[in-house]
Amino acid sequence: MRGRHATAAALFLLAGCGSDAGEEPTVASPVDVAVRDIDPSRRLSLDETWRVGHVGDPSGTQLYRVRGGAVGSAGSVFVLDSGNDRVVVIDSAGTVIRRFGSRGAGPGEFEGAARLVVQRDTVLVSDSNGRVHFFDVEGRLLATYRPRFEDQDVNHLSMIAASPDGWLVSALGYFRGGTVDEPPLHREYVYRVDPRTGDIEAAGLRWSRESSGESHNDFFWLEPILTHRPTLSPDGLGRVLVADTATYRIDVYGTDGVLRLRIEGEVDPIPIDRGVLELWRASRDCPAGPEMVVECSREIDRKTLSLPRTAHRPVVLRIRAYRTGHFSVLRGDLDPNPFDGESVQEYDHFGPDGVFLGSTSGTTPLSFDGQIMISLERDPRGVESVVRYRVASP
Repeated sequence: MRGRHATAAALFLLAGCGSDAGEEPTVASPVDVAVRDIDPSRRLSLDETWRVGHVGDPSGTQLYRVRGGAVGSAGSVFVLDSGNDRVVVIDSAGTVIRRFGSRGAGPGEFEGAARLVVQRDTVLVSDSNGRVHFFDVEGRLLATYRPRFEDQDVNHLSMIAASPDGWLVSALGYFRGGTVDEPPLHREYVYRVDPRTGDIEAAGLRWSRESSGESHNDFFWLEPILTHRPTLSPDGLGRVLVADTATYRIDVYGTDGVLRLRIEGEVDPIPIDRGVLELWRASRDCPAGPEMVVECSREIDRKTLSLPRTAHRPVVLRIRAYRTGHFSVLRGDLDPNPFDGESVQEYDHFGPDGVFLGSTSGTTPLSFDGQIMISLERDPRGVESVVRYRVASP
């Protein structure tokens, strides 16, 4: 809710970049709808094999703001250590074998490392300045370029993933807005990128997102608290997974825009009650004075609380899809205080076909293939570590 970015209250998936607003997605017939009984008591068994970045780590590796991780073909783990603008490579035995990348604006240097993907013998890193960097698995730079999109309103890389026929990236832009009569409209496109040339080809998927709420002093757009927003992630099979956060529903699309699979979980939502509203107020208890940012003003609090809002909290907070087609869903129904920044990380894990495998808590998955999970964890002092687990179903 803070900042100038409008968030998504409505999501329309369009098949083909030339589609008109409001067009329904292309739906295969019949669509396989799998209703899952998501049982949090069905736990995956995690057997730790190594941990890097903890206090006393003999490698001396200190991690800061890890943003991603992936497993290479030889079993090595590539970790995007975003706060240090580098990639840390760990072999299958848990030994740090190399580090590459650095902070800067030159080739192979990151200006806020944001995404990491590994495909066979190539490592891709994107940064917050919209550039992509290709390395080999030894850390040698292959290419750096900034993707160019035909539509000038597309200006920000958001997702990135490997696919069977190359690389998938998505980019978004602001196409309208910020007035009461015209709420902001975002559009997000999925593209294929040739890693050798940087050539971009539209993959046929487009999302349009329109915010709800009202503008304040023409500065940014307000939405009701705990607004349900779509969350999406591409996997390594050339699919895009979209989670409807208002319900436990995951739609799996091919890059042709066809809905391949719909998964519906039976999870009861939690109403938004007065206690949640009080927690929200407390989370915005900013200091008074001339330095007080506009987002924290009491006028904005009052205006935000006056807007229409949903009757219950989001059921899904995030979806993470992986190279093998497995995916993990972060549930939003367990944290008693959604505003304290210390949410219980409760993930449900699925196979490529949408079969529910089990849940984990207290660990944030970066990579999962049904047998090995690479996770990010923080100790009570905030020290980050990357952990490799062997996974067994219950």
